[in-house]
Amino acid sequence: MNGVFYIGTYSGSGSRGIYQGIFDTEGEKLEIRNAYPEHVENPSFLAVMENRLYAANELQKGGAVTTYERDERSGELKFLNRFSTEGAGMCHVKVWPDQRHISMANYNSGSAVVCEMDDRGIPQRVSAFVQHEGIGYDKEGRQEGPHVHATGISSDARYLYAADLGLDQLFCYQVKEDGSLETAPDQMQVKVPAGEGPRHFVFTPDQRYLYLVTEMGNKLHVMKRKTGSGGYAVIQSVSTLPKGDSRMNTAADIHFSADRRYLYISNRGEDCITGYAVDAKTGKAECIGYFPSFGEGPRNFCITPDDDYVLIANQYSGNVVLCGRDAETGKISKILSELEVPQPVFVTAVRRE
Repeated sequence: MNGVFYIGTYSGSGSRGIYQGIFDTEGEKLEIRNAYPEHVENPSFLAVMENRLYAANELQKGGAVTTYERDERSGELKFLNRFSTEGAGMCHVKVWPDQRHISMANYNSGSAVVCEMDDRGIPQRVSAFVQHEGIGYDKEGRQEGPHVHATGISSDARYLYAADLGLDQLFCYQVKEDGSLETAPDQMQVKVPAGEGPRHFVFTPDQRYLYLVTEMGNKLHVMKRKTGSGGYAVIQSVSTLPKGDSRMNTAADIHFSADRRYLYISNRGEDCITGYAVDAKTGKAECIGYFPSFGEGPRNFCITPDDDYVLIANQYSGNVVLCGRDAETGKISKILSELEVPQPVFVTAVRRE
């Protein structure tokens, strides 16, 4: 399988913004083809669609999302628009199932934004803005206020979820017809233990289960949808680290394999990808191993669409690696190819048409 990959970076330190290239599974190598430094600053998170790519501009003041037209064959990008919003430190973008709305998470200001898009897939207006308020458990440290790290949307687009690292909560909002948000009932709000710091989360396709990784607590929380209320209840909490490990670590990204049999989480400090086998009936996860990231600070990673490879972005060591993966056992194997990229904080791969 030949594919296209995209790398998001922090600008400066020699970075050239968004990098685009191809990965050749026959030769098992990565090759950068283009870089896009214009119109985008600190593109720390990307959302890739068939013919569009959206980049979060992680700015200290103000927020912005940059839209590109994407060539499905070559993977090349063409700038279309940069849309500014309220909030600061935009670190996550999510395109909704209807592909008419996009939601963004602002880490610095602790807010979430929803934008309505036109027929070309370009954000046109803000339909919702929610500002979280409060002080968290670690009030002298990282939880001095709200820090929204990611948003997710239910498959029927009725509910928006926002993970707030600062307030130890997965907030739930009801989506109204005009794209605005209304706080959902209390039974649909999900709180985690104090000081855990929710970061990213994924659903199973039927949304019966939700998997949340906490950055500060280094935990995977498995949640099952409640009968009737539509909220989620934690049924399992497991560490992302080897037993007895006491080194400083912050868990980061979380992804399913394409077949949904395995789940993976990146760990910065331990510098590994922790793998779990997921029981389809119970939803519970069992650790299958801790696999090296072949670099320092694996912030983001992805499983290739064919389930045979893993790409890992190591922020602190400035490298992106391609590793083999056994689709049957779920284990990640040796490094096959490596790129030097300044401050890589995001990587994703898609099929090449």
